[in-house]
Amino acid sequence: VIVSNLLYFASPIALAFLLVANQQCMMSWCMVPEDVIQQFQANEPPTDFPVFVNTDIESSSALWGALGSVMHDAQDIHDNLLRTLLVPHHGYEITTAGDSFQLAFHNIADAVAYCLEVQQKLLQQEWPQAFVDCHMPGSATITTHQSLLKRPKMVFHGVRVRMGIHASNPAEGDLVNQVHPVTGRMMYVGLSELIGREVSDIGCGGQIIVTAPIVRWLRINLAQRTEWAKAHPCFYLDMGLQIMT
Repeated sequence: VIVSNLLYFASPIALAFLLVANQQCMMSWCMVPEDVIQQFQANEPPTDFPVFVNTDIESSSALWGALGSVMHDAQDIHDNLLRTLLVPHHGYEITTAGDSFQLAFHNIADAVAYCLEVQQKLLQQEWPQAFVDCHMPGSATITTHQSLLKRPKMVFHGVRVRMGIHASNPAEGDLVNQVHPVTGRMMYVGLSELIGREVSDIGCGGQIIVTAPIVRWLRINLAQRTEWAKAHPCFYLDMGLQIMT
C-alpha cells in the first residue's frame, strides 16, 4: 500500500526517477553480468554527434526481378548478419528501406570495425546455391589466384554491399533527434544525416566509402599502430573525391 501510494502521488520527475532506479535495481537483484548491463546501455541510440553508417545491396532490383524467392532467402541472410553484428559493435538500427540499412554508432572506432567485419563475414555465409550459380552482376563469386601452394583468395561471394561512414560534427549545423511516432526508433534530421546517406551511394558493392573525419581518424590509428589498428588490420585508398555543399 505504501509503495502504491508513493507511485500514485509522485510527481512526473519523481516517477521517472523511480522507474530508472527500479531498472538498475532489478539488474542488480537478478545478478545480471556487468558486460550485459554495459551492452544494454551501449545499444541505446547515440544522441551527441552520432557516426552514421548507411548500407545498400548492389544490383538488388535486378537480382529480385530475376531470382525472386532465391533473392528473398539471400536477403534474409544479409539482414540477419547486419543485425547480429550490431550488438558487439554497439550499433543502433535507425531504419531500413528494402535492402538498405541506416545505422548510428557512438564513435568512429565501432562504426569502422562494424563495416570491416560485415564485409569479411559476407564472404563466409552459406548463400543459396541458385544465387551463387546465377552469375548475374552482383552475385558471382570471384577469387584471385595466388601461387600454386596457396588456396585462391575469395574477393566476392554472395551479395555485394556498399557502405558509407560519416561522423557528424557541429560545423554541419544542428542535428535534431526525434522519436518516430510509429516505429518508436530514434530519427535524426540535419545536414550530417543527409551527408551520411549520400556518401553510401557513391561506392560499389564491397566498398566502404568514408568522409574526411573518418580518414583523419584512420590515419592517426594506423600510423600509431594503436590497439584498435592491430585488432582491425586494414588500409585506405584516397579516391580524391570532393563533395561540394
